[in-house]
Amino acid sequence: MTQDATTATGESEVERLRREIAEVRHELLLSRDQVIGSDAEVGRVNRDLTRLTQELRSTTRKLRRTTARRDELQQRLDRSRKRQEEQVQRLRNRVAQLEGELSAARTSFPRRVARAVRRRLR
Repeated sequence: MTQDATTATGESEVERLRREIAEVRHELLLSRDQVIGSDAEVGRVNRDLTRLTQELRSTTRKLRRTTARRDELQQRLDRSRKRQEEQVQRLRNRVAQLEGELSAARTSFPRRVARAVRRRLR
């Protein structure tokens, strides 16, 4: 060692450098901790993203199936309504036809009584 390194000024310079090295090491450790924390956060975010992506796919599939089922049921309902309307129309036509036949075949009460009596007398 030189004579300057052994002097009080030299020792204070060494101490100052040691403090600076300690501060730099401390900052380096803090930086490492921050990097490790950031990496862990990125890992958690990626895991959540993967889970959410899977949930989205599953929900999308369920939505497609539900939409297809809704469309199928809507078509069945439409066909059923159409058949029902056709049946109601046929029944209305039949009722109108029978009412027409009834009004044409309807005779007066005395004529019906006379017919009934004639039938019994025979």
